[in-house]
Amino acid sequence: ASLSYTMNASNAPEMKSFYHGPALNLSKTFLDKTFRAGFTSAWNKNTVNSKNGSPVFSNGLNLGYTPKSGETVKHNFTGNINWFQRFPSGLRNEYRSEITASLNYAFTF
Repeated sequence: ASLSYTMNASNAPEMKSFYHGPALNLSKTFLDKTFRAGFTSAWNKNTVNSKNGSPVFSNGLNLGYTPKSGETVKHNFTGNINWFQRFPSGLRNEYRSEITASLNYAFTF
């Protein structure tokens, strides 16, 4: 388990932005470290040109599997699903939500 805090400031022409917020990450390995599972949750607040921007809440789940083998080639399978929510604010008075998912395969040799 880990807890972090993210901050980012940007000073572009005619636009100053700042966002910050905490994140929690939980992860665990199983089956002789061949299977991994993790959960991440983050909350961010932002300002744009000194006006409150939309708060953002995101949650993600990831799963990974790396079969054990005596070969030099190593296979890796991963899957991720993320839920992103942007809440209404003074700058943008709308709620937005999106879910993204991905499946990946990789090998090393």
